[in-house]
Amino acid sequence: MTDNSPEIDAQPATGPEPDKSTSTSPPNAVLREKTVLQPVLKHISAHKSEHVQAFYHSHIKPMMDNPQDKFGLIPQGFPQVQTNADALSFLEKMLYAVQRQKYGFLRLSWYQAVELGYTFDAERMALEYIAINAMRQGYYTYFTEFIGPSTQEAIVSQARKVLDPLENSLREHEARLQSDEVFFEFFMREGYKRDWAYDIGRWAYHRNSYVRTDIPSYLLLDVPELKGLVAPLSIEPSTWDYTKEHNWRELDAAFNAQLRPFTSERFLLEVKRGHMLLLKTIFQQKLQVAQHKRAQKARLPIYYYLTMSDMERNYARHLRTRDTDSAIEYFQKRIKELEKCLVSDEMVDRYEGEGMGKCLAKWCLFFADLDTPSKITSYIKQLYEEKEVVPLRDKLKQEKEKLERKLAQIDEYLASEKARCMQFSDLLFSCLRELYRCPMNRG
Repeated sequence: MTDNSPEIDAQPATGPEPDKSTSTSPPNAVLREKTVLQPVLKHISAHKSEHVQAFYHSHIKPMMDNPQDKFGLIPQGFPQVQTNADALSFLEKMLYAVQRQKYGFLRLSWYQAVELGYTFDAERMALEYIAINAMRQGYYTYFTEFIGPSTQEAIVSQARKVLDPLENSLREHEARLQSDEVFFEFFMREGYKRDWAYDIGRWAYHRNSYVRTDIPSYLLLDVPELKGLVAPLSIEPSTWDYTKEHNWRELDAAFNAQLRPFTSERFLLEVKRGHMLLLKTIFQQKLQVAQHKRAQKARLPIYYYLTMSDMERNYARHLRTRDTDSAIEYFQKRIKELEKCLVSDEMVDRYEGEGMGKCLAKWCLFFADLDTPSKITSYIKQLYEEKEVVPLRDKLKQEKEKLERKLAQIDEYLASEKARCMQFSDLLFSCLRELYRCPMNRG
């Protein structure tokens, strides 16, 4: 790599000076006549310049030793050579032209010469020869990148086919989140059909299950012995359709607010404990009644003693009291079970169930917190963002990172090819400048 402006080697004139009014030569260029030995390749090994010798030994001699070797792919628009022999023929003409050139050979790299438009025979052939060697010298991609459509632009263009739809879709999705009104209109129009929206339908199912079954069962409201003694749950299951009724948020909010008392596990335990104590009292009363009945049934009439043996009387007593004995056994078992469970909150929680108090309180709190239409809308927007917007953002981020990695790989690859291109072009141009300065004249 050399200077940013072309430099011309001034040499003493050996021929007539050109008409400067019509000359197309670069400024300060000097005409000269040269007589050059031919063929150039036959005599170039004798040139004294180290730059010429370097180019000869590293590039020319290997081709001369293997003239029939295939040359490789060449960018379109440049001279096509098939073998080393073809390349040597082109090289012969170029080396001859530079020694015969009447004007100073430019001290430029190949891409500067192209941009500045200096394309005399020697310069033009040098640029073409750099193109011819692009594949062989390992800078084909870099060279075609410079002269033709950019690989990076092609990669970006291809990536935009994925990125543009993603960005447009993301903008559309995010626009729905700008206001509750816009989002709710979208939800009622089509949003409720999305997979994530089925969670809203499951709300109603689970919430009605809690109201119909889970809470009454946990609080022992469905125990037959407590019917009429404890107040039933005063919350009616929901019946509205969130896909059709536009005011379903208001209905849901009012329903959810009724679940607030059941959001406390302590409240649920205390209510259940009170019902268990009441149930224990009922069983104790029924046990006393059953024991009194058994005592009555166990007293046999006088004729049993006059006509039956002891065994017969015992059997008769068993037949008279067996139903009462079963009832007594049942009541004693239930009282014992209740007394055992009333000793701790954990046992109260597990009585007649699997310890659902904490779970019920948690779910009731979830619903009770959605006690206004705006809170319900915010939660649905959160579902929508998690299930649709966030995946789009992640996908867009991944595609952008993939593009950045590809561009970084191309940059790294092109940098290595550029170094090889500069190395070869500097080697070539150094040789050509030396041949221009010191042509192989006929002795």
